[in-house]
Amino acid sequence: MKLKNITDIKPGTNILDIEVPAILKQKFKTGVSYIDGALGGQGFTPSTVTLFTGEPGAGKTTMMLKIADSITKEGGVCLFNTAEESLFQTAMTAKRLKLRNGFRCGNSASVSEIIENATAMHAEAKAAGKQFVLIVDSLQCLDDD
Repeated sequence: MKLKNITDIKPGTNILDIEVPAILKQKFKTGVSYIDGALGGQGFTPSTVTLFTGEPGAGKTTMMLKIADSITKEGGVCLFNTAEESLFQTAMTAKRLKLRNGFRCGNSASVSEIIENATAMHAEAKAAGKQFVLIVDSLQCLDDD
């Protein structure tokens, strides 16, 4: 995604005078209606970060696995990186949930390694004309090196 440098917008500019690039208006539906609805009905906006929070055991990982599977069904490429559970645990949960579409997975706590993997997969997705989404479970387990 090539955007005008945000630093070209001077402090004090009227918010109504800022031209939003067309690429940022092209939302990507997850295919999970309650998530798409919570995001304004159209899904995720490219280049944004969305944080899902809740009490331990509330179902955040389950919801994220369902979203990852649905993004694949919608034609996107999703990297689900788990730093909290092993890939074996994640695979067992995916099978228990009867996920049907799959998604790419990673098992790193290193932020730099996650970014490296995501960058490579984003390039592949872009070359194939697909949307790329990175899901990280869970932030408290990450190491910023």
